[in-house]
Amino acid sequence: MATISSQATVQWVDDGSVTPAGAMPTAQTAGRSPRTSSDATVVSGKPVCIGIFTDDAGGIPANEGVTVFQDTPGLDLAAFSLTGSHPTRVVEGSGTFRAASGTSTVNIGVFLEQDA
Repeated sequence: MATISSQATVQWVDDGSVTPAGAMPTAQTAGRSPRTSSDATVVSGKPVCIGIFTDDAGGIPANEGVTVFQDTPGLDLAAFSLTGSHPTRVVEGSGTFRAASGTSTVNIGVFLEQDA
């Protein structure tokens, strides 16, 4: 089972000049309407940081964000939420994850970062 820990971070605001190196496909993650990301596979011994970002200068409202689900043989399990007040999580261990969101007031994207 994957170990999930919190990681403090400063809200990252996309000004259009930079796209996070690990950004998941924009068509699946960026926007204001409900959407689901592609799968992100975490390999044992290779922790990843899953986070959200916006192009809105005001940032992501504290109560808006995405829910990250872990793929299981049955129904996907809601593992944790990423919000404007908690925009990143580190996932250690193995598993397949995907992010899903509802309607939001700002554009929200999902990114992954992994040490090489």
